[in-house]
Amino acid sequence: MDLGSILSDGFVSVECISLTVLLFWLYHKQKINAIELILYSFACSTFFVPFVSNTITPLFFVTTFFFISEGLALIRNKIKISISLSIILLLPILSSLVISALLLSGSDVFDGNNPSVPRVLFDGVFFYFKYFLPLIFLGTRVYREGSVYDINYFFLIIKRVALFSCYLGLFQLFLSIIIKNDLVLRIFGLRTEFLSYTASGHEASTARLSAFFVEPKFLASFLVISLPLFLKEKKIIATLLVLVVGLLTASQTFIVGILITVILFFIIKKVKRVRLNIALGLLIVLGGLYAISLLKVALFDFYTAHSDNYVVSLVLSRAIDRYNVDKEDQASADFLGLPLQKDSDLPVALFFATKPLLYLSGYGIKNGGFVPPKYYIFNEEGFKQVGSLSYNLDLRWFYFICEFGIIIFFVWLWYFTRKFDLSTISTFENKYYAFLFVFLFFNGVEMIIILFYSLHMGNIYYKQKLDALSN
Repeated sequence: MDLGSILSDGFVSVECISLTVLLFWLYHKQKINAIELILYSFACSTFFVPFVSNTITPLFFVTTFFFISEGLALIRNKIKISISLSIILLLPILSSLVISALLLSGSDVFDGNNPSVPRVLFDGVFFYFKYFLPLIFLGTRVYREGSVYDINYFFLIIKRVALFSCYLGLFQLFLSIIIKNDLVLRIFGLRTEFLSYTASGHEASTARLSAFFVEPKFLASFLVISLPLFLKEKKIIATLLVLVVGLLTASQTFIVGILITVILFFIIKKVKRVRLNIALGLLIVLGGLYAISLLKVALFDFYTAHSDNYVVSLVLSRAIDRYNVDKEDQASADFLGLPLQKDSDLPVALFFATKPLLYLSGYGIKNGGFVPPKYYIFNEEGFKQVGSLSYNLDLRWFYFICEFGIIIFFVWLWYFTRKFDLSTISTFENKYYAFLFVFLFFNGVEMIIILFYSLHMGNIYYKQKLDALSN
C-alpha cells in the first residue's frame, strides 16, 4: 500500500467517524429523529473505515446501535413482537436446516464444493446477527415513531435526501472536471473506481454519479423511489433534476425504475390492490424487457452506429454489455429478457438451472459463495477460493429465493402484502407500497419497505390506542 492510499484511507476513516458522531449528536439532541438518522446514514455510505472493512459505514453504526438498544428493550419486555411475526422472521433458518439435512444425507448440493454442516449453520446465525436482525430492529424503532410521525413525513425525508444528493452529485461532477487529484476527489466522496467520469474527454459511459452513496446504483435506486413522490406533487424542476442525475449514474437500475414508475402510476394507476399491482407490474415490466431482448441485435447495431453520441452511450452502453450481444457462443446473459449481471446473478442462475428443485428450499443462507467456479463463465480468472466469494445479487427477489427458497419467500410476500385498511392508508400510499415491491425485483430496497411498513403499522397502532382512550 503506497502513501497515497494510506492517506486516502485515513481521511475517509476520519470522515466516516466524524459523520457518524455528528448524526448521533443530532439524534441525541433531538434535532433529527430515527427515520432521519437511518436515511441520512444510508446516504453517506461512501465513507467507511477501510482499515477494518468497507461495510463499516455510518449506516453500520446506526443499525448496530438500534440492534443493541432495541434488542435490550425486547429482552426487558419493553417492546413486543407478535408470535405470527416471530415465526415469519424465523422462517429463513429453515433453508439452512434443509441444506444441512441434505449434506448429512450425502447429497452433493454444490457439485463437490459442499461446505460442512457447522459452516452452514454458522453462516445462518451470522446472517441473522450481521444483516437480518439489525434491519428488523430498525423496523421496531421506526414502528414507535408512528406515535409522532406519519408516512408523509417519511416521504418528506426521502425527497430531502434525493434532492441534496442530486446537487451533491452534480457538484462532484464539476469538481472532477477541474481537479485531477484522486486524494482530493476521494475526500469529497468520490470512490476510486468512479473517479474517471466524464472529465477530460472520457467516454460518456464512465459518467457515474454517486453523491455520498456507496456506489452509483444505490444513488440510482434512491432517486427511483423519490420519483413518484415528486410526480405526485407535480414538482417539475425536482422531477427533471432527478431524471438528469439518475441518467448520469449510468445505472440500468434507474432506467428500469422509470419504466416501473410509468407502469404503476400511469398505465395501471386505477388498480388499488397491492398484490394485483405487484403481479400486473411485474408482468408488464418483464414483458417489455423480453420484447427489448428480442430486438437486442438491432439495439446493438443502433448503439454501434451512434456510440459517439453522448446520450446514446450514456443510456445504452451498460445495457449492451449486459445483453452480451457480441458473444453469441457463450451462455445467454439474460433470462426472459431480463439482463443478468455476469459476475453474480448469471452464475447463480446457471447453477440453479442444473438443480431446479433447489429453488424450493434455496441453497441456504450465505451459501452462494459455494457455487462452483465453472458457472462463472465470464469471470473465471476472478474467482479465487470456493466459499470465500463475497456476493450480492442485484435482483433481490431472486436473491431471497436463492437464499431462503421460493416457498419461504412467497410466505413472506403474502404476509407483508396483506390488504391494508383503506381508512388508514391513502390510495397513493397503497400504490407506492406495491411500487416498492415491484422495484425490489430489480434492486435492494428492502430497508425502505421495512421502514414504510413499520411506520404505517405504528400509525395504525397509535391511532387505535387514541380511539380507545377517547371512547
